[in-house]
Amino acid sequence: ADNRRLVFSSSRSGAANLWEIDVESRQLRQITSGAGADIMPVVSAAGRLAYTTYGHQVDLYWGPLDQPQEKHQRLTSQTHNNFGGRVSPDGRQIVYQSDRSGNYELWLLDRSSGTERNLTNNPAWDAMADWSPDGREMVFLSNRAGSLQVWVMKLESGQVRRISERSRSIPFEPHFSGPRWSPDGKAIGFIAGGKQKESRWVTDPQGRNERAVLSGVIGFDWYRDHRHIIYTRRSAEG
Repeated sequence: ADNRRLVFSSSRSGAANLWEIDVESRQLRQITSGAGADIMPVVSAAGRLAYTTYGHQVDLYWGPLDQPQEKHQRLTSQTHNNFGGRVSPDGRQIVYQSDRSGNYELWLLDRSSGTERNLTNNPAWDAMADWSPDGREMVFLSNRAGSLQVWVMKLESGQVRRISERSRSIPFEPHFSGPRWSPDGKAIGFIAGGKQKESRWVTDPQGRNERAVLSGVIGFDWYRDHRHIIYTRRSAEG
């Protein structure tokens, strides 16, 4: 009301919260905290604040493929987005991404006990994971080094390594698939390229021999024989 300060929404702390800035000194002060998203602030003449907290919830479910009428089991119940689930080779665990902390992180769910474990605790986005065939490693997307790239994590130690070239432009959109480990363990495929120019790339688990093998692809997965893929290609109309 005194025209000295502005209230605005920002994700500079991770989640979208409300902040205040002094116009002259440019000093910042965080007003709200939590997972957000806190948006559309309005300040009254009396100095009271009204705003909207926006959110929606996406959860994972588990059900039999041959009995579609049977009730499916709900696996997650946290607010915000929980999706991108991939089942471990032994069928006992599911890795998925969740933004319950304010940014996307990888979580591991034990199907029998229902217990969950945070695999990544990093200010960056970690998402779209897939298992190695032996269940010992995980390939995923992360922007922890700046741009979004393909990384591999050893589950036992938590050690990570980047396997994609920094020059690659890797998209993060709901209709794009994440990196996929081939059933024989010898290759990792991923989508890279700019808008209308996406291609499916293949590299080995150490990041060597990276090459483009199919253009126009925005989603794919390996066939069980590891020699074929099923994929989605962008239409000519976009």
